[in-house]
Amino acid sequence: MKEILFWTSHKQYSSDLAEVIRLFFADAHVSLADKREDAWLRHDLRFESGCWRNTAECGGVVFENVFSVQSDDFLILKRQQKRYAKLCVYDCLQLFRPAELPWGALTGIRPTKLACELTAENGDYKEAFRSLFHVTEPKIELVDAVFRQQDGLRAAKDDEADIYVGIPFCLSRCSYCSFTCGEIKRLEKYVEPYLDALEREILAVKRLVSQKNIKVKNIYFGGGTPTSVSAERLDGLLSLFGEYSPREFCVEAGRPDTIDTEKLEIMARRGVNRISVNPQSFNQRILDEVGRNHTVEEIYLKHSMAKNFSFDVNMDLIAGLPGESEKEFRHSVDCAAELRPENITVHTLALKKGSVLKERGMDKSDREKSVAAMVDYARNRLCSEGYKPYYLYRQKYMSENLENVGYCLDGKQGLYNIDIMEETTSRLACGSNAISKRVFSSQNRIERFANPKDIPTYIDKIERLVDGKENLFL
Repeated sequence: MKEILFWTSHKQYSSDLAEVIRLFFADAHVSLADKREDAWLRHDLRFESGCWRNTAECGGVVFENVFSVQSDDFLILKRQQKRYAKLCVYDCLQLFRPAELPWGALTGIRPTKLACELTAENGDYKEAFRSLFHVTEPKIELVDAVFRQQDGLRAAKDDEADIYVGIPFCLSRCSYCSFTCGEIKRLEKYVEPYLDALEREILAVKRLVSQKNIKVKNIYFGGGTPTSVSAERLDGLLSLFGEYSPREFCVEAGRPDTIDTEKLEIMARRGVNRISVNPQSFNQRILDEVGRNHTVEEIYLKHSMAKNFSFDVNMDLIAGLPGESEKEFRHSVDCAAELRPENITVHTLALKKGSVLKERGMDKSDREKSVAAMVDYARNRLCSEGYKPYYLYRQKYMSENLENVGYCLDGKQGLYNIDIMEETTSRLACGSNAISKRVFSSQNRIERFANPKDIPTYIDKIERLVDGKENLFL
């Protein structure tokens, strides 16, 4: 693996610049150099003659850009500094190593959020996406399609909030998973104490909702796999929300091997209206290789059981799983489309720290070279079946610099998914590694409070976490 050392005069942007470098050198180990002279790529940002000037140089190539900020707001200045620093490094690397990247210089998780910000600033985002960020036309068209499906659903009120509940347990750990969760049998001694702490945090959130007259918009149980816990404990947690009437109440059931009639009945009785039954693949060989520990037949069975209770169902698929050919992925898309769940989310494999695949040393050279073709097939097939893209997001280390896209049938947008990706609605988040957010829409500002990732630490610090969440919403 190649090592690339870079240097910047503004170290607060070093992680952002590293992301840009990885667009061109996906398998390289990118590190910040201690000294300018040790770096292969060097970046300077300075203020001259009333303007800010970026300079990037690498391999004998030099690129500069100049920008001004007509605001005294420090946050606006910081945002513009970071934006143009990244663009400068991107344009320099394009001169050194030309590459057609579908999302151009965009590295952030939320392209649609940036498009909205640019539209608010300039009346339109497309020209900036084309000329400034070098986004390709198919991806601009995708953003436009998502906007059409989000029309009337993005707006939020400052007195509204979503509630998130995280349950970090699964029956087994999938090889591609980087979430902070673990196998429930291995963590058995923590399960009951964790759920007890979680209940205390939920009750505290409910008090806060009442005291601050917060309207609960959507409720989402994520993980892990919430349905990996016992039916009794799942029922107890869901029952805590009986007084609310959210637009969407979703449980990320996810793993078909955690779903049974008893849990489905509990969820229906407690007001849940949307669940996930996630195949990831309809090819048994692939399911076995990535550690899903369930069969293709279970996917069909559990989907049928869920529909008997009239849940809206989401199904996740992953493009680029190790060893899965383009033909096999097309088969998975076809199978999902034939079942016609209300939502189908097509993910692109991202090799992130904490995943077994990353630890084993899987890199770009090990992946299929046709991930873009897989994603294109999914879009074309699903759109031909009446599905429409309604939200999208991106992650670090994604195959071929692509994206994750959620598709829906008419009127079946996943509302919490829109909220979390567009960051238009405050979130009260409970559980380990859960991040609460308070959105100040008039100020274009977000404040955050993060719970610890480590399960034992979460259990031990639960009272302090309750206080921190309350302070966020003072």
